[in-house]
Amino acid sequence: DDHVTYDKHVAICQKIEREIVPHRATICVPWAHWDADKFDFMRRFAYTAIVHGVRGLVWYCWKQVGGGPIGIGLHAHPDAQKFYAGLLKELKSLMPGLLAPKRRTFEEGPIHGIVMDGGDHNRFLIMVNTEDREVSADFKVPELLCEKVSLPCEPQVEKLDEKGAAVKDKDGKPVLVPQTLTVEKGSVKRTFAPYEIVVWRW
Repeated sequence: DDHVTYDKHVAICQKIEREIVPHRATICVPWAHWDADKFDFMRRFAYTAIVHGVRGLVWYCWKQVGGGPIGIGLHAHPDAQKFYAGLLKELKSLMPGLLAPKRRTFEEGPIHGIVMDGGDHNRFLIMVNTEDREVSADFKVPELLCEKVSLPCEPQVEKLDEKGAAVKDKDGKPVLVPQTLTVEKGSVKRTFAPYEIVVWRW
């Protein structure tokens, strides 16, 4: 819905999480947005639903015109097609966690998160800063309660050489590698950018 603000969306996700029957599969159906300035909003929309326990997302890629039967579909918006194709590929990589029987949601102030255990190399920790401000967080994640663990982190960053310069591939494009974060004794200490989404997989 064009009129649903992000704050309202967060509140709706919290309500869904409180009221759904435990272990029942829940699907979120967000409205389609065509404008490029809405793409970041829709990505946050998706991840906020996920960290509150939603196990599936289905986009309603249609917008009514004038309240009648006439509407506009995704076929008329190539930029939106490209965005949703990339986002769906991104979310599909989380599938082992979305379907995992072991899941724990949590909130530490404006940082909302979920731990999903889908087995070896399919464990995920996702955290979303739900506010439009930088947030410094320091909290425990019992699932990481070991002496030290390094987690690959999305999104990827440019690979740097020994002199700190970006490494290029044969086509002159930057080589991307996963970020890594070292967590000691299960404690996450991090500063989150406004509305930042962090995905760790191990």
